[in-house]
Amino acid sequence: MALRRMFTKAVIRSAHFMRMPLDAQFLYLQMLLDADDDGFIANPELEVTIAKCAQEDLQTLIDKHYLMVFPSGIALIRHWFLHNYIRKERYRASVYPEKRQVTLTKERVYIWLEEECDA
Repeated sequence: MALRRMFTKAVIRSAHFMRMPLDAQFLYLQMLLDADDDGFIANPELEVTIAKCAQEDLQTLIDKHYLMVFPSGIALIRHWFLHNYIRKERYRASVYPEKRQVTLTKERVYIWLEEECDA
């Protein structure tokens, strides 16, 4: 896991983000710090505990489309590549097979593969 992460104001200063409860905002920022180089989080439940937040905050991030959760329990930060650019020599690809279930839009936001067909 990297020791440095970036946050883009386009996401965290947006009106949509700022209308969320503060604990949900904090949880999102904590998850940005702990995600792998592709934006995957192995155990979002643990992140809730570490951040001293509630399950409702995790659900808010899912409902507001900041976080995608797979049936396996793995989570993915949708706007990961808006926040972070990782140089090739430092990048470590995600080990999670769930990566095959998503794709990036031209705006660099993750979507489910089946959404691409609907657009």
